[in-house]
Amino acid sequence: MKPMYLWGLIMSGHMDEERIRQLLPNMEKKAEHNGRMLEILFHPGQVLREEISDEFSQEDAIAFHVSPDRSVEKQAVYALDLAQKVRKR
Repeated sequence: MKPMYLWGLIMSGHMDEERIRQLLPNMEKKAEHNGRMLEILFHPGQVLREEISDEFSQEDAIAFHVSPDRSVEKQAVYALDLAQKVRKR
């Protein structure tokens, strides 16, 4: 298995479509140049506040799971998926 670059962990909640479109070509080039795979991490799911149960015990974790920024990442994933399908035609 090739070594990887994991992209998106530090940018969690800020992986919007425009940012990805701007940075992706350079990230792909860097990975290819260094003989690595590029893994992109998104957090596209969002939990509603009323769905929070005892398993969520820390306020920071709760804020992360209910953040509207996760919807931004969901939209980016959908948009990028459609772009990939169009490119393959």
